[in-house]
Amino acid sequence: MHTKNEHKEIKIDVRMPDSGFPKCMFFNRFRVQREKDFLLLHFGLDSATEGILDHYSCTTSYEALEQNKNSVIDYLSRSPRPKEKAPVWNKSLPLSRVDAFDIIGMSYNNKVAETVLSLFPLTVASQIALLGADDINTTAHPLVLLRSTTETQMQLIVALYEE
Repeated sequence: MHTKNEHKEIKIDVRMPDSGFPKCMFFNRFRVQREKDFLLLHFGLDSATEGILDHYSCTTSYEALEQNKNSVIDYLSRSPRPKEKAPVWNKSLPLSRVDAFDIIGMSYNNKVAETVLSLFPLTVASQIALLGADDINTTAHPLVLLRSTTETQMQLIVALYEE
């Protein structure tokens, strides 16, 4: 006998997007803001002479952060450790939009690093499950491509997972 409440586990391979980012920016400052139910991240390009030139804010759940932990910590173990802790950055940012993300991708080449934040909608997973497919390959929705120094990216990882 089958009930409507039976759940079948499916595997969805979600690839990182390779283009189509609505926002691309360099950042040299960031802030991790821990709230009760979610985490806010603020990225900024802060010039000593001109002030904040660009910024981006986003949010994720602690569950999504945990789901990314193994791959991000593995990446950190293969990368140069930060030489120092990230400087405190508490500048006020005008917030007109805060994107939600659940997938983190990272890479670096010498002194330049890239952090990609993307989203995979749960409703898409539900629709895929309704189709009855067992293994699905799809691409995450691109949100932002962030460039920084490798040192700053490593400081970000430490701030997210080790503080």
